[in-house]
Amino acid sequence: MEQFRCYAMKKGNRWVAACIDLNLVDCAETFDTVVCKLKETIQLYIGDRDPAVLRAAPFFYRFQYQWIALKIWIGNWFKKRHVSKAT
Repeated sequence: MEQFRCYAMKKGNRWVAACIDLNLVDCAETFDTVVCKLKETIQLYIGDRDPAVLRAAPFFYRFQYQWIALKIWIGNWFKKRHVSKAT
């Protein structure tokens, strides 16, 4: 299966998951459920289509994805610096 850029975040008491490459969004009560729902939605959307034909999500979703990726990268960078200073 093709790999797509996706993310999930908690909003209130629900989880929202988005695939920014296909402009698909799902929501559910738990993280595991929303991930499964988004995977199913992606499979249904792709069906027999050529996955090379992508439809980009609106700027807001792409920005959220990049923001989360940046926070993860910064967190990992600080962890690496902390570990290298400890040794």
